Amino acid sequence: MRFLNPIGLSSLFLLILLIIIYLRRPKPLKKNIPSLMFIMKDKGRSSNRILKNIFRNLLFFLQFLAIGMLCLSIADPEMLLTAKDSLSTTVWVIDASASSKAVDGQATRFSKIIEYARDNVAFRNSIVLINEVPVVISENKGSGATRDLLDSISPLDLETNIGDSIMRASTVLGNRKGRIMVLSDFVETKGTDALISKRSLEAKGIPVEFVKFGEEAVNIGIVELAIAKDEVGAFIKNFNDKTVSVDVAYQQDERTIKEASLSIQPRSRQKVTFSSVRGISTIAILTKDDFTADNIAYISNPEHKPIRILYITNKESPFVKMAFSSIDNTNIEVADPPIIPQGSYDIYYVGEVQQDLVLPGTFEDIREKVRKGATLIFEAQPALWETEIQSILPVIVKEKIDGETSVKPELPGALLTDIVFGSVSGYFKTELKKDSTLIASAGNGSAIIAAKKEGAGNIVYYGVSDTVSDFKFSPSYPIFWNRIIESLLNIQSIDEFNFKTGKVLAIENQKVNAPGGRTFTTSKLFLDAAGIYELDGKKIAANLLSEKESELNNLMESEKVLAMEAKVRSTQAQNIQIFLIAFAAALIIVELIIIKFRGDI
Repeated sequence: MRFLNPIGLSSLFLLILLIIIYLRRPKPLKKNIPSLMFIMKDKGRSSNRILKNIFRNLLFFLQFLAIGMLCLSIADPEMLLTAKDSLSTTVWVIDASASSKAVDGQATRFSKIIEYARDNVAFRNSIVLINEVPVVISENKGSGATRDLLDSISPLDLETNIGDSIMRASTVLGNRKGRIMVLSDFVETKGTDALISKRSLEAKGIPVEFVKFGEEAVNIGIVELAIAKDEVGAFIKNFNDKTVSVDVAYQQDERTIKEASLSIQPRSRQKVTFSSVRGISTIAILTKDDFTADNIAYISNPEHKPIRILYITNKESPFVKMAFSSIDNTNIEVADPPIIPQGSYDIYYVGEVQQDLVLPGTFEDIREKVRKGATLIFEAQPALWETEIQSILPVIVKEKIDGETSVKPELPGALLTDIVFGSVSGYFKTELKKDSTLIASAGNGSAIIAAKKEGAGNIVYYGVSDTVSDFKFSPSYPIFWNRIIESLLNIQSIDEFNFKTGKVLAIENQKVNAPGGRTFTTSKLFLDAAGIYELDGKKIAANLLSEKESELNNLMESEKVLAMEAKVRSTQAQNIQIFLIAFAAALIIVELIIIKFRGDI
C-alpha cells in the first residue's frame, strides 16, 4: 500500500484521543447508601449488566475502526494489486494463426492455449484473435459464455500479428480496470513488435502478461510456389538443424502424377519442378513432421477453350506466327487473300496484304463477327487506308511519316509493364477517335497502337509492324502479344487463380464454397484458409506460403523470453479511499443500531 497524501496520516492521533477518553474515569464521591437497596435492584439486572459491558467494549472497537478508516482515507491510499489475484476483467489475446496448428506431443499448440484460457477465465472477459489482422470476437462476457466461445474457435491459415492484436485489446478494455493476457507461441511475422506493444500499455498502467506455448518442433514446409501454365515449381525448406530426406508428390484427384525425392541441407531450401496439368492439383510433402499446414500446396491451372487465330496475309511473317504460337492453347490458320475461310475465329490478324486481292465486303463481314465477340487486329500498311477499313479503325490515319522515332507506352497497368517497344523507322500520323484507347504513341504524340470496343468485341490498330521495327527481335515481343490477346479475350492470368492466404478479393456479391465445407455469400472474399474456393464458375487456390510462419522454433530476444517467464508480475494501483469511507460509514451505522438497541437513544 502507498499513500498519495501521507500528511493525512497525522490524523491518526485522533485514535490516541479516543483511547484517552475511554481510559479517563471521573473521581468517585463517597456517600453512605444502604446496601440492601443494591441487593434488591441487582437481582433482576445481572444479565443486563453483562450485555451493557459487552456493548460498551464493542462500541469502543467500532468507533476505533471507524475513526481509523476515516483517518487512512484522508491519506488517499492506493493498493498494488496483482493482475492474477485482483482484476476481474480480462482481455484474452488468443493466437489463432497458422503456427498454432503445430503439434506439441499429443496436442496442438492451439488446443493448449484454449485449455489455459478456459481454466483461467475471469469474471468478465473479452477475446481478441491473433491473425494477420486482429479480430474481436467477444466483449465483456461472463465466464460461462466465454468458455463456450473458446470451444468454438478454430485456428486459420494466416500469419501472426501479435503487437497490433495487443493494441487492439487495449481499445477493447477501454477505461475499465483489467488486464491483457497474451497466449501465443510468439512466432511473429507481421505488425508491431509484441514487446514494444507490451511496454507501451504498461506505461499507461495496463498490465499485459505473456504466456508462451510451444516446444521445439520438427518442420519441413513449402514456402514458395512458381506457377506457370506448363510447369509448377515448389520451394521446400528444411527448418531443422540436420539434413533431411524429403519425399514430394504431385497429385490430382488423389492420383499421384509424379514423385520426387530431395535431400535438403539444414536450414536450406530446394526447388522441385513438375510439368503442370489443367484443373486443380496439389504438391504434397509425404515426409511426416509437426506442422501439416505447410505440407501441401494447392494449384489452380484453369482450362479454357482453344483460341482460334486467323492470320490474313499475302506475305507471312514468321515472327508474328511464332509469337502467336507461343500463346498457350492456340490454333493458328493462315489465310491468303482473296480466299478467306468462313468459320468463326477469336482473333483476326490482318498482316501485309495486297489491296487488289481483298474482295469488297471482306472486312465488313469480319466486323460483324467482331460485334459478336471476336477481335480484329490491323497491322499498319499504306495499301488499306483507301478501303472501308478507315471507318473501322480506332484511329483516323493520315499521311505517312518517314524517319526514326521512339515508341512510348501510354496505357497504365500490368499490360505494358516491362515492355520495351524500341523505335520505328517510319509510321503513320494518326488521330485517336472518340471512345478509343491509346496504348502506345510515337514521338509526335500520334497513336501507334490503339484499340476500341466494337459491340462485344475489339478492334486494334498496330503500327509497330515487323517491316519498320526491330521489336520483333525483343524478348518483350511474345510477352506483349500474349498479354494483349489474354486482355482482349478477357482470359485471366494464372496468377488470378492462385493467391496467398490473407488476401481479400473484391467480387460480385455471390455464393462461395470455401475450404472446410463452408458456404457463404459475400462481395469481399477473405482467403483465411488454405485450399480451393469455388465462385463465379471458377476455382481459386489459396496457400499459406510463409517462411516466417513456418519457422516454429522462433528464437526471441532474451528480454522478451524473461517477460514470458515472469508469471503474473504485472501489478496495478487501485485507489481504495472510497472503500475505506464506505467501510467507516457502515461501522457508524452499526454503532447507531447498537445504541438504539441498548436504549440510549
